[in-house]
This record gives sequence, structure tokens and C-alpha cells, in this order.
Amino acid sequence: MSRNGYYPKAEKLPIIIPDFMLRKSLGVSPDAIVTLLANHGLEKLDGQRVEVFKDIIGGKSYIRLYTPPPWGTTGPDGNELSSNEVVGQWLEIAERAPKAKPQKVEGPKKSAGERISEAQAAIGSDPRLGQFKQMISRIAPLQNPDGSPIDPKEFWKRILAADAKTSADKPSELDTMLWKVAGVLGSKDGKVDWAKTARLAETMKAGITGEAQRVLRPGHKTLPMIADDVTRAVNASHAGGPNSPTSITAAGFRGELEKLTGSKFVPTETPTVIGTGKNAEAHAKRLEVINNAKYDLNYAMWKFYPDAAGEKTIDALVAAAERGVKVNVVIDNNVARRDPGSLALLAKLELAGVNVMRFSNPDDPTLGMHSKMLLADCSADAIAKGGKPVRIATDRNDGTSYLNDTKADDPNNPNFGWSGFDMLFTGSGAAAGMAAFQRLFNAGAAMRNETPMPDSVIPSEAALRRLAPSNTSNQVMSLSDVAGEKNPQTISKAIEKLIEGTPAGKTVVCDQAYFMGLPGIEAALKRALERGVNVQVITNSEESCDVLGISLGTKALLERLSNAAGPYTGKLSMNEYVGKQTLHDKLMVFGDDVVMRMSFNQHGRSQTMEAEDADVVFDKQAVIAARENIKTLLTKTRPIAPPKLSNEERAFAKLLAPVVMEVS
Repeated sequence: MSRNGYYPKAEKLPIIIPDFMLRKSLGVSPDAIVTLLANHGLEKLDGQRVEVFKDIIGGKSYIRLYTPPPWGTTGPDGNELSSNEVVGQWLEIAERAPKAKPQKVEGPKKSAGERISEAQAAIGSDPRLGQFKQMISRIAPLQNPDGSPIDPKEFWKRILAADAKTSADKPSELDTMLWKVAGVLGSKDGKVDWAKTARLAETMKAGITGEAQRVLRPGHKTLPMIADDVTRAVNASHAGGPNSPTSITAAGFRGELEKLTGSKFVPTETPTVIGTGKNAEAHAKRLEVINNAKYDLNYAMWKFYPDAAGEKTIDALVAAAERGVKVNVVIDNNVARRDPGSLALLAKLELAGVNVMRFSNPDDPTLGMHSKMLLADCSADAIAKGGKPVRIATDRNDGTSYLNDTKADDPNNPNFGWSGFDMLFTGSGAAAGMAAFQRLFNAGAAMRNETPMPDSVIPSEAALRRLAPSNTSNQVMSLSDVAGEKNPQTISKAIEKLIEGTPAGKTVVCDQAYFMGLPGIEAALKRALERGVNVQVITNSEESCDVLGISLGTKALLERLSNAAGPYTGKLSMNEYVGKQTLHDKLMVFGDDVVMRMSFNQHGRSQTMEAEDADVVFDKQAVIAARENIKTLLTKTRPIAPPKLSNEERAFAKLLAPVVMEVS
């Protein structure tokens, strides 16, 4: 054991890699693990887990038998305890060379729906996996036996009741249901991947039971309740009254938006757009900004992936800290704690003196941090010392798929890797994001009782004016929302206000990775169609979406929008991304005047459970650049016909709406 009592035979924090990817190279099968345990007089008990790890520092591999901590458990230091920090029995195993694998020729790619249908048919005889639809309808009905709608809180009470065990040696009804669903989603060619099934079932259970506890908490607001609050505020902001929205082209619109959100517009140079097909360029620019920082770096990122791209970014941040740059990083701790490789990267940052804010709420583990922004020399102190502020506002995470996908240059890959969208700001437009970062950092500090970032880091209006370009009408407003009940919903308010202000005959573009609909925004889009505004939707197809289940919610939303279009059907266009890669954009364009780049996904989790950020940019040249990017993107899509769902699919989509699994 090491000094910290958790990791095997390592005096320094090792880089531990979970071996669901390394089992074949180590020659360790599930049967071999059971045999090895038995040879040491150990037996896996109910509730225990067996994992295989590789210690990169020590160069050895181990299996571990341990009991996972309950959700939200804290360790001796008061921080959340991850499964990697739980003391367990370690056994060393010897590595062996992997066997040569025959070349595999891939057949035509099948959609997620086809894979699920085939899996259901192939494993229907398995008693643990058969008839999972009936289990869903029995455990989580969306209506009462007489056909009347169920009270939402009663629904979640039933979920928690279904999680109650009837006896110590039997799984709960909810466990049984989730194992059935996870088994279908985790199967391939009719064969069940039990390790993947277990992980997926555990993730789904944590999300569902966490949502149940959140919904049943006194004072909880549902998505329709939040929508009512937001829409009332937007209506009250219109100078002409609730039914007379101010046009985005009107002189008073920006002032109304400032009052509505509590944020200010700042003059800016036209931002540089780094969009579809430019992942490598986006990563190179990110590293350039970090490497050129002189005084401070402030970085909010959902996750640093333990791969080539993520490690390069971490190395650049470490080098910056070592040359004396003050570096602050905000990371979603709930996401990081489930990935030993990501935890090791954060430990590397901390060893170099980087101030890492591990964003999480001990009282509500469903809350997270999904923001993505990098600021270099944007603080008041850096500007006073002569620093040149630069800011990257992005929807790309720090990982190979987002930044440097090796498939991006494959001529047979029509999608250029994952699609993302960055905006690079300089001068006052860059420094304008400092207040948004401080809000995110301090939200995390408040949750963890850590030292907040002082207001003095925010540049003064006088400093911003000195940095601003002369004779420009281009302006940017930077927004950030905290997670949970204190969320001011500034991003949702801005989206609704901008939709309402888009003139008839103009187009609202929704270029969204995970597009499941939020009641207020959906209603605003429907009203826009009715008054003659064009609505263009670009989102993932079932094949390209990296999260199974999201596409059903998207289809349900598109069906509702299609039905609402009615005689205005020609005003609604819908396209879906095709191919093996994922569209990860979070972008909206309003007419010819405004572009809005976000970390915000249009689903319940982004609106209620995660800290997010966005930029509203009034700049015709930026709009032109965004539209050119969308033209490129559309060449990688196909039109969507108005979807037609079954009643069962609509009911399940309704269930999914507030309980979206974590997406990037």
C-alpha cells in the first residue's frame, strides 16, 4: 500500500488505468479473475466489485476487490470519495504479450435502432434481459390505470419505491429493469458485454435516483415551472409590452437584453471562427494561447481526457505554471472522479501549482459544470501589467475526438472528425469573459467552502474601453449560469428574447448536438414559425449521436415542431448529421445580426443541473462566418422528414426530458 492507503505499491500518485480496455493485453478473462480470487481465499460478495488496473509508474498490474462507496460519500479530507480512493484488497497479476488478432473487415455501419432491435431479438431468451419494455411500463408508468396523467412527484416516488429491495439477496425492481435496458444497449451481435452492462446500469441508476431525490426536494421547480418564470421575465423585458417584442435590429434591444440578464455588452473586434473540419487548428490555437500567456490563465473545461490531445493541453498548462503564470482551472469533479486517467491529469496540474477547482456539490451530486472557456491575460491585474487579453469560447472538450481526431484527415471519412465551433476573441471582447469565469469559479468555491475569486480580477469598464476597437458597433455579452436552484437562467432568457426579436422573413438557426427541447424555447420557436420566421434545425442523427437514447427525445421534439408548423411547414427545415463522427456544436444564429455560441445543450440537464456559459455577439461579419460554417456543415447532413412516433415512444421521450444522462 502507498502512504495514502489506497493505491498499491506506489509512493507517488500512480497513473491508474481501468483495465476494461487492457484485459486482453494482460490475458485476464473474467473466469481467470474469479479463479485468481479463489486461489487467494477470496470470494466476491454481493455489492462488491472487481476491477483490473495498471500502475504506469510501477509498471505492474493488479486486480482489486472492493465495495463501491455510496453516492456522495466523502473521504477524510471532506471531498467526495471516488471508487478509486476506496481501500480494497489488491492482488498483483503478471502481464503477457497479446495474441495476434486477425484482421477484421467492418461491414456496413448500423444505426443504434437497428443494433438495439437485433440485440433484443438475439437475447430475448435471457431471463435477465427479456421484455424490458414491459418492465418499464410496469415500474415507471406515465399514467394511471384509468388513463389520467400521473402526478410528477408520484412518478418519482414510484421510482424510489421500485429501488427498495424485497430481500438482501435479491436486486430491487429498479435494478432489474435497468440491467435489462443496459443489457440491450450494451450488447453486440446478440452477445452481452457484462462489464459494459454493469457500468451503464450503474450510471443510469445514479442519474435516475438522483433525479428522483432532487425532484422530491422541497422547493424543486420542474422544467415547465422554469419555463413559465423565464417567459414571464422575457415578456416583461419588452418595451412595447408582453405581446410586442422588440426587434433585434432596434436601437433599444441590447439595453433590454442587458437588463434581462444582468450582464453588459462590450465593444469587440470581430471574433475568429474555428468551425467544422478544423479540429487540429482549434487544438493548435488552444495550445498557442496557453503557451503565450504571460500573467494568468483561467480555464473552465468539462473534462480533460487522458489521451494525446488532453495530455498535450495538460503539459502546456503545467509548463505555464512552471514559468510563473497564475493558472486557475475549473473542472466537473463528478465526471473526473469516474475516470482514473482524468484524475491523474488533474493531480499532475496540482503538483505543478495549478489551482484546480473540482466543481461538485456534496449536498446534490446531480449538479455539474459543463462550461468550456479559456482566458489568457484577461484579469484586471494582467491588463494593468500590459497583458494582451485572448479568449477562446468553445464547445469542444479537451480530448482527441474534439480536437485532433486521427480520422479527421481520412479521405473516406466525410465528417472531418467531430464537429465543433470555437470563437477566438481578443482585446475587450476577450476580457469581457472574465466576469463569467469568476461566477463559475465562485459557484464551485461556495459548494466546497473554498476561497472565492475576488471581484478585483474583473477588468473595470474604463480598462475595457481602453482595449476596445474604435468606431465599431460590434458588441459581445458573456453569460454564465450556476447549477441548481439558484440558476438565474440568463442563457435561456437570452435565447428566448433573441427568438422573439427575430423579424419575420429572417431565419433562426439551431445547430445543436443534443436537441431535446426546453418548454420555453420550444414555445418561442413555435411562435416564431407562426409569425413567419424561418427555423432551421441541424442536429445529430441516431447513427452519429454518441449517447443512445438522446435521439428519441430529439425525434419527439422535431415531431412537435413539425406539427406546430402546420401551414408554415415551408418555414421549418431539419437536417441530421451523418457518418461515424458526432456533431458537437452548440450554436444559434438569429437573422443577419446575432450569433450565439454556447456550452449549453437544449435539454433539461443543461437548464437545471449544470453550470454553463454563452456569448451573444452582435456582429454581421461574425454572422457571415457562422453561416459559412453552417454551409460546410450542411454538406455532411441529410434532410429529416417530419418524424412520426408511437405513443410508447412519446411517453418514453417524456420520461427522458428532465433526466438526460451526462453528455459532453
